[in-house]
Amino acid sequence: MIPWHRLIGTTLKETYETLERQFELEKDLSLKKQLLDILIVYNKNPGPDESLPDGLDLLHQYNLITYKSMQESMSRWAINELMGHYTNLRKQIATDPSKLPLEEDFAFYAVATRYPQKLLSQVEHAERSQGVFDVVWGAYAIRLIVLSIIPPEPHNVIWNLFSGDPDMVEYGLKNYWKEGEPLPQIFDELLSHYHLEGLKMPYTTEEFIRDVNRRVISEATLQDRLEGLPKEEVLKNFSLEDRLEGLSLKEIEAYLQKLKSQN
Repeated sequence: MIPWHRLIGTTLKETYETLERQFELEKDLSLKKQLLDILIVYNKNPGPDESLPDGLDLLHQYNLITYKSMQESMSRWAINELMGHYTNLRKQIATDPSKLPLEEDFAFYAVATRYPQKLLSQVEHAERSQGVFDVVWGAYAIRLIVLSIIPPEPHNVIWNLFSGDPDMVEYGLKNYWKEGEPLPQIFDELLSHYHLEGLKMPYTTEEFIRDVNRRVISEATLQDRLEGLPKEEVLKNFSLEDRLEGLSLKEIEAYLQKLKSQN
């Protein structure tokens, strides 16, 4: 079984966890193990964050996320499970059983790689933006985020990485990695799992590294490209004719005369 929940949770955690945000993955909410995919807890009052991907506002103290990958469907049952986790969590974190945390301190996110056609045909919903929907679930609002149709944008790269669309995954890979930093281990896992899922990816990790290196080299100045290279190693790549090309006969004769005088 491919650990998609851990992969997306780990990527979100590594990218957005701060002193204000505490991430807990696969939170155990009962004696009989029931795992909430992702719980994001704010240690201070949250505020707007423009760097977050589309749909993930995180304006509440407790943010519960359920995720369904390419091989899973976001269904009514999945939403019911999410709300069940909410009920358990609210009881667990209460300091006094008679005083539960406020309902308005909680937000609910359903993140799906595949477009949930059946679910959206069964529930009242409104489309906020491409790939982002607000779903009415009784007295609660669920934010539904469909990764396969989220636009490829710099702030959406995590969603693009898990979109299941080869072009958007490639975009996410190229834009998630920051030049000069080590290549995240998550890349290798992500690409390997996509191959296992049967997705025809344009990249392996090695191909991605080669592509990045080519791009970095092509954008570097000539001085930067040659820096640190021994002159002898550089000259080995050129024939005698190549080395002399562009020099006039007079310049060549002057250099030969200089060599003779030194000997």
